[in-house]
Amino acid sequence: MPVRRVAPFFVITLLAASAAAQAPPVEHRVMRTQPAPTTLVFPKDSAVVEVPFEIDRNHILIPVSVAGAPPVLCVFDTGARGTVMFGDSLLRAAGMEPTGEALVRGAGGGGVPSRAKFYANVTLGVGGLRLTGGDLVAMPDSATRQLPGRARMATGRGLFEHAVVEIDWDHQVVRFHDPASFHYEGKGAVLPLTFDSGGAPYTTARLTLAPDSAFDARLVIDTGASHALSLEAGTHPSIRAPRGGERIRLGRGASGEVMGVAGTAARVEFGGVVFRDVPVAFPDSSLGVPREAGRQGNLGSGLLRRFRVWFDYANRRMMLEPGAQLRDPFPRVGS
Repeated sequence: MPVRRVAPFFVITLLAASAAAQAPPVEHRVMRTQPAPTTLVFPKDSAVVEVPFEIDRNHILIPVSVAGAPPVLCVFDTGARGTVMFGDSLLRAAGMEPTGEALVRGAGGGGVPSRAKFYANVTLGVGGLRLTGGDLVAMPDSATRQLPGRARMATGRGLFEHAVVEIDWDHQVVRFHDPASFHYEGKGAVLPLTFDSGGAPYTTARLTLAPDSAFDARLVIDTGASHALSLEAGTHPSIRAPRGGERIRLGRGASGEVMGVAGTAARVEFGGVVFRDVPVAFPDSSLGVPREAGRQGNLGSGLLRRFRVWFDYANRRMMLEPGAQLRDPFPRVGS
């Protein structure tokens, strides 16, 4: 069948950042300006579905099936506003045909766009859950090298929108709760969530980058980002890349290298806990991702994994309880 072109549609960020004494972490973020409406169906008589996950350099990898095909590992990402697959052999084996093309802009190199195949009305299966009606873009097979471990996909928004999602890092399980019957009875910190025009969740953290300069920063909550904290210089008077800092390679995205400067936050207060000497990445314009008004940066899994976290999008809140990794040392940013 002829392929219909769909003009600029998705923006996907694939950022491979490096950390001392570790293999390069990878950040994944998928954004769509007008996501297709989706429906999530729980198994009959089940109010909670538990799915084990693998951890690869701070990324949550869950098994996800597409159109009834055998499951593959998928980056589970609050920052993902759509679903992206790397390579389309699984889709072709399932008898699916693309309904168009998408122009996809990746991180790095200023964000030069590339083409991907577009699939509409795709069904995803996650541990007995069925997410129907969503869209999917399939990147070229060559892009799989940007994914962590054995992952083939990245997804998030549809699942987070329709369930209360509990991420238990200590036991490596994600629990999907039916919002109609969920009641939080823990004693953790309850933080309000806000959302940008693309549906990405935001929270506020209290940061101190220099003595006597504490301020509140509005940050994207991004389980698909392996780092602890990334800040966008110039978005707040106190957010400046360290003077004299060496410009280093922070990673490589789908469109080229991402450059910037590494720094440290003297103090980060988040979820009722104070963290000290937190590594910070300051990417420069090579990132190539448009700035969202009012956003100061990105809070990644390097911090989130220190808590047991519940995301309750319907009630615009998240709950955090300290976990076993709360005081683990942070790896530094660098290459």
